[in-house]
Amino acid sequence: MILRLDHLTAGYNEKGIVYADMEINSGLNLLMAYSGSGKSTLLKTIALLIKPISGFVIFDNKKIKERDEFWQRECIMLKQGDFFFIDTVLDTLLIPFEFNSHRNKVFNRSEAINLLELFGMDEKFLNLKVDELSGGERQRVALIRTLMLKPSVLLLDEPTTGLDSDLVETVFEFLKSYCKNRVCIAVSHETSAVKFADRILTIEGGRLYGKTDNT
Repeated sequence: MILRLDHLTAGYNEKGIVYADMEINSGLNLLMAYSGSGKSTLLKTIALLIKPISGFVIFDNKKIKERDEFWQRECIMLKQGDFFFIDTVLDTLLIPFEFNSHRNKVFNRSEAINLLELFGMDEKFLNLKVDELSGGERQRVALIRTLMLKPSVLLLDEPTTGLDSDLVETVFEFLKSYCKNRVCIAVSHETSAVKFADRILTIEGGRLYGKTDNT
């Protein structure tokens, strides 16, 4: 799978913040850059949550012009701290499976339990009320919900906020394997994540750059 950012300018109110012209291949692409450089804006533009000022997003040779059902299904972004939760953890995990864009996907309870356990929780959490969760637990539940949808393009904005160092490594080690056959871009400030990345991306002078390895 290849995601092509074709002379793409991301920004707001016709003011460009980030320019990107590159191909991003399958694997874990770690985007690390200084605060305010436009990392989140770029991810939102790739997801077409905001429209590009210029240029195009191209996925597997298809020009993506709007966030229609195809792109809602194939490209999912986990925004930083922006979680929609209802009632219990189980109810929250089930939410997207009711959407038209994911109607052909089936919720797998065993997979949910496995991910909960991997990320330091357990099956009992499924029945917990969401207002009983800590910030770090909410972060992990939101991540699990996103992972279970198995998008072709996964965009993660600081997915390990509020997690301790051991859990950070657990998450990125899992993502290393999970992203082998999909395009993943993860914004993170965690230096421990670098060793799990297939490619490091950065933003310098308002332009996206990349290198092929994590050295």
